[in-house]
Amino acid sequence: MPRPGRHLRLTRREILAASGAALLVAGCEPRGGAGVPETLLGPLVGHTTDTTAALWVAAAPRSRLTVRWRRETETAHATGPFADLASDAHHGSVYRRTLTNLLPDTRYLYRVFWNEHTEEGWAGSFRTARAPSAPGLTRIGVSSCMKPKFPGTSFERLRLEDPHFHLLLGDNAYHDSTRPELIWQAHRAMRSVPQLAALLRHVPTYAIWDDHDYGGDDADGTLEGKHRSLASFRDLFANPSYGLPQVPGIFSRFSWGDVELFLLDVRFERSPNKAPDGPEKRVLGAAQFEWLAAGLGASRARFKLICSGSALEAHESDTWRDFPTDRARLFAMLAERRVNGVVFLTGDLHRCLVQLHAPERTGTYAIPEVISSGIANSKHLGFAMLEIDTRLADPTLAVRILEGDGRVSQQQTFRCSELQGR
Repeated sequence: MPRPGRHLRLTRREILAASGAALLVAGCEPRGGAGVPETLLGPLVGHTTDTTAALWVAAAPRSRLTVRWRRETETAHATGPFADLASDAHHGSVYRRTLTNLLPDTRYLYRVFWNEHTEEGWAGSFRTARAPSAPGLTRIGVSSCMKPKFPGTSFERLRLEDPHFHLLLGDNAYHDSTRPELIWQAHRAMRSVPQLAALLRHVPTYAIWDDHDYGGDDADGTLEGKHRSLASFRDLFANPSYGLPQVPGIFSRFSWGDVELFLLDVRFERSPNKAPDGPEKRVLGAAQFEWLAAGLGASRARFKLICSGSALEAHESDTWRDFPTDRARLFAMLAERRVNGVVFLTGDLHRCLVQLHAPERTGTYAIPEVISSGIANSKHLGFAMLEIDTRLADPTLAVRILEGDGRVSQQQTFRCSELQGR
């Protein structure tokens, strides 16, 4: 329970301000003799459940970082230290703190302190998830493909949609390298965009990678140095988990009420796109595929969202289209296990659209695919918003594609009854 303490001066105006302070604070001058860190990256709100929330910060080694948090409707706050989890010459130290004993579906405010010093850009908020299996309304922001030289206005627009959480579907930075110093340099540049900084500190964010933030254009499982990329990715985000104990990768799963998400790794074990097709040519690798099949088969969620950096077909290269046998295996698994309520969320293409994969191909119902790409690397600067309402007798999943100018270019609603096997 929160203990009595100083009131955190966080206001709704802070939470919904049109732009936020940059996450990267570089070359700061000392204040009052105490000084501020030369580099502080964050905070980022990561994996959030109905009772916990993970906070992430990167700062200089041996920094004394603490966080104060409270319910939005209260004045008393709790205080706790961050744990220093990893240090190297490329990024200093990664610090994480999991806030516990939280209440479901409740908004919390927090503020990070460095040696008792704080900045407005180190304060944020988040809403906890609903209790497991609890019906309700879930808003999800979906984006991918971003470079710091593009306008950050769509990140601001996405945040003002007030999503419960945010999915990054790959190309979250363009380092095209497995060298940790270049990986961190690219992510620091991206997270220094003020509008993205504000989004990350106010909305729980989950991430998968695609080729450019894995190791290079169309990179696959043959990439040398891929374990360095994996180590950096694990340091950079606060996802629920990364792969399995004996199966490296970034794949994981989590639930938000009665919605379940499966975050795929379509790079680490991927066969080369141009390899001859056949049973051995795979996107996920056998172990990850079995993990996905078992998880989907056991899930009782009304909607099951499968997140892939690669689209299923909407481009002639570097998609699941290069793997017709493996894609057919994926659809066959869904049909054989009678997995209902599936929607694919994908990125990569620098455009946004909603597609349906016909029953003749899937062997079951028409499966929707929402492609959300180019939020800061395209002429449209688009992203997707999902609104899932499981309070209804026939639950719905509504999709809106928003362009950078505020237009809704496409919208469609799917009913749970439509996503049922034959």
